[in-house]
Amino acid sequence: MRHQTVSVTGQRLLQLLMSASVGLLGACGTTDTNPPSPPPPPPPATGIGPAGGTVAGPNGAQVVVPAGALSANTTIAVTESSAGSPVLPAGVTSFGAVFAFTPHGTTFAVPVMITVPFTASSVPAGTTPALYKTNAAGAWERMPTATVNGTTLTAAVAGFSWAVAAGAVPPVIATQPTPQSVTEPGAATFNARATNAPGQSGTLTYQWEKSDDAVTFGPILGATDSTYTTRPTTVAADNGDFYRVLVSNGATATSNAVKLTVAPPPPPPPGPGTWQAVGGPVTIGPAGTTSRDLFAAVALDLAGNPVVAWKGRLVGPGTSTNFINVKQWNGSSWVQLGGNLMLANRNGDTYSTPSIDVDPASGQPVVAWAEESSRIGIGSLIGAFDVVVKRWNGGAWVQLGGALNADPTAGAVYPKLRIAPGGAPMVTWWETPNYIAAKHWDGLAWASFGQQSIVWRATGSQDLGLTALTLDGSNPVVLAGASGGPVASRPTPFPGTG
Repeated sequence: MRHQTVSVTGQRLLQLLMSASVGLLGACGTTDTNPPSPPPPPPPATGIGPAGGTVAGPNGAQVVVPAGALSANTTIAVTESSAGSPVLPAGVTSFGAVFAFTPHGTTFAVPVMITVPFTASSVPAGTTPALYKTNAAGAWERMPTATVNGTTLTAAVAGFSWAVAAGAVPPVIATQPTPQSVTEPGAATFNARATNAPGQSGTLTYQWEKSDDAVTFGPILGATDSTYTTRPTTVAADNGDFYRVLVSNGATATSNAVKLTVAPPPPPPPGPGTWQAVGGPVTIGPAGTTSRDLFAAVALDLAGNPVVAWKGRLVGPGTSTNFINVKQWNGSSWVQLGGNLMLANRNGDTYSTPSIDVDPASGQPVVAWAEESSRIGIGSLIGAFDVVVKRWNGGAWVQLGGALNADPTAGAVYPKLRIAPGGAPMVTWWETPNYIAAKHWDGLAWASFGQQSIVWRATGSQDLGLTALTLDGSNPVVLAGASGGPVASRPTPFPGTG
């Protein structure tokens, strides 16, 4: 018997083995049709990554990270915490809580926006809160670009640290400026004094402002001290302007606005030969009447001030009453000396023209006038008048003797009075029927010059008129108007009048 040799290649052998394996598996009754499971996914990323995002903190605090600010995911947090933060600079007060933006020291390729809340009631009037944050060196710095939005502050930052809303407390203006009044072209000076609030420090700066309407103010160039003095003023440019000062130490306090009043300048002094009014009108009249001021006389007191006597007529219902009044200039105003000098205050005293002089010894005025006498009925005109003299004693008018008339039954008018250096009053006047008379006061009564009081008596058809009186030392010189020309007379000799 021959044995046949079978050649089996390696490939065929592999096929046979695989078939045998399948057969064996089938004989065992086991089959598996599910594919294998995929590997598990990696864990999710945490924090803010390159795409950016927003992280919110308490009370409106937050950070907004734009795309591209971070190159890798970073766990960012915003918390209300001052733990580890430095103390705020001197003079700066927080207006809310400190917030920590972490991780501290994180820097960004693109600035991020942080928002920090503050307590509005903690911000003093006139103060705008600022955003402060710590820098890489751990020191607080003010973020000048921060903006206020309600009760939050927002700013762009390049790195993380602590942040807080804070600011300086404004100064206290202890001395407010006061209104000023000047006369053109005078300058006005305004003053103010301020201090830092308790617990605050800082350098105070001043800036004065000016306004035409107390509403819109503008700074005055160079007015940066606690005191401000204006340039020379004018009524047109400066009257009614308002001034105030701003005082700052980082925060600003504003003073009261005060008014400047500028009065017009006084008139220029009169030039040589110019008449200048002394005060206003001298005359007066009681209420309910009108005053017709008819005749006046003037003398100078020992200080060179005028003293005026005048005759007036008060016109009221059914009456026409005359008066003699005297006023003295005191350097700034006219002062009434007593009341009406007349004795009877009778009607119709047309001729009662006063004359006045000042006693060089006492400095007091003496007045002479003609007054209608009760001895003759009203309407008799000149025949009814007496010459009367009164002296001011500093408090009242005192009559010197009685009527001066040379003839007690005659009428006397147009008196002229002068006082001798020794203080003796001398009076001359015109008297009916047609002569000039004169007397002097001897301390007790009115006495004649020499043997008689008649100075000049008209002759023939001569008419005598108004008189004038002057003194030659202690002796009188009388001048009288007369038809044919004035006549003069003097007593020779006349002892005892000084």
